[in-house]
Formats: sequence, C-alpha cells, structure tokens
Amino acid sequence: ITANHGSKKDICYVVSGTTANGSLTILGDKKYELKLTGVDITNPDSAAINLLSKKRAFIVVEGSNKVSDGATSQNDHKGAFYGKGNMLFSGSGSLEVYGNYNNGIHSADYILFSAGNNIYVKTTQNHGIKANDGIIINGGIINVETAGEGAKGLNSEDDIVVNGGRTTVICTGNGMWDTEDQETKGAAC
Repeated sequence: ITANHGSKKDICYVVSGTTANGSLTILGDKKYELKLTGVDITNPDSAAINLLSKKRAFIVVEGSNKVSDGATSQNDHKGAFYGKGNMLFSGSGSLEVYGNYNNGIHSADYILFSAGNNIYVKTTQNHGIKANDGIIINGGIINVETAGEGAKGLNSEDDIVVNGGRTTVICTGNGMWDTEDQETKGAAC
C-alpha cells in the first residue's frame, strides 16, 4: 500500500491487519501521524514500513504489532522499518521489528522513544536501531538483539541519550574487517 498525503495537514493513518507479502509506504510534504493498531507486515524483499516523507512522523503504537523484512532485497533497503524524517514513537502497545537484510529500525534523521513504549528489535545482518541524527530514549522498554558481524545495537552518527526507562541490548556478532574504511569493526551494544 502506498499513501501520499501531499501537502495536506493533520493527517493520521490508522493501520491494522496482516500480510505475509506486502508493505506500507507513506509519502507527503507535511508532518503526519501513523497509528499502528494490530499490524503484522512481512515484506520478503524490501522494507515492511517505508516512510519516504522527509517530514516528522508521529508513530503511535497500540496493541501488538510486528514488522519484518526478508533476507534479500530488490532495492537495497536500509531497514525493516525505515523513515527519511524524524520518527517519534509513543503509545503503550508493543512493536516487534525483525531486520533480516539490513537494520531493524532506521531513520535518516533522529528517533525518539517515549515512556510507555515497548519495542523489541532483532537483526541478523546489521544494526538494531540506527539514526543518522541521534537516538533519544525518554522511557519505555527497549530491547535490542543483533547478530551481524560488526553490528551495533544502537547506532547513531550523533548523540544517543537515555533519560529513563529500561533499555537492554545484546550483541552476539563477531568483528569484521571493513575493506572500504580499512579498519576493524566490532559488534557493540
């Protein structure tokens, strides 16, 4: 499903349902809300949720939700749950994210988690939660497991700030030699 709200304001997408071979893509020029209410999305060859709007996404998690990508990719996607803009999570539901190709949750901007969040991310190839411009955890329960070589549980090019809640990160991947950067990279929480 692709939704494009263009320049319309005050848009709220309410999403529920199950698919074993699908995805949700959102486009638009204004900030918006995405409410996940009982979602189970698996995309075997790309991102399960692909927020291509560069504007702020207010992501409200209600009930039990799960998203997963496959081990292959048609478009070299960056995460099972990807956003080009800020990703601000709220709500008291649960969200499970399984990244089998690249990162679990990835934002090209920053990610904020709020009190009440219950987020579980498991990746087999790369980072659990990656944000280019920072990760802010203001509470909630955040559990991350990574198994990829050189993978990081939480990875950001800017600050990672933890202001409360309970964050648990487990990394079991080995180190690796990065031929491009000519350096060793180790798995780390």
